[in-house]
Amino acid sequence: MKLRGDDTASAVLEWFKEEVKEAQASRHELGKFYFGVSTASMGVIVTIKKLEAPLKMDWTMGAAFVFLALSALIAMVMTSPKTWRLYEDTDLFDEYNKHVRENARFMWVWFLVWGLGTAAGIYSVLHN
Repeated sequence: MKLRGDDTASAVLEWFKEEVKEAQASRHELGKFYFGVSTASMGVIVTIKKLEAPLKMDWTMGAAFVFLALSALIAMVMTSPKTWRLYEDTDLFDEYNKHVRENARFMWVWFLVWGLGTAAGIYSVLHN
């Protein structure tokens, strides 16, 4: 089987159209997953803390709650629908790349905030 240039171009075009259509759905699903991780992390820290003694709020536990709540908020922003504005001169490839970069930024910011909250929670559980 020999592929011609037109065959390859049409296959790549179809793949790209599917990627553009599914870009928002992947961000939404990732946001739902991150929200679950954030709230579960908060629940695990509170449960472990309550097992050892009555729950007392110190600055590390407060910081853990603030960071984990912020990570849950970031995840909720990821799940909100994003409007694409396409005009006749819009380059779909540039628009797709813009959305991929934005999703990557959300992922890294979420991970940093969640990591700080989890670290503060673990510190609070182990050192108080």
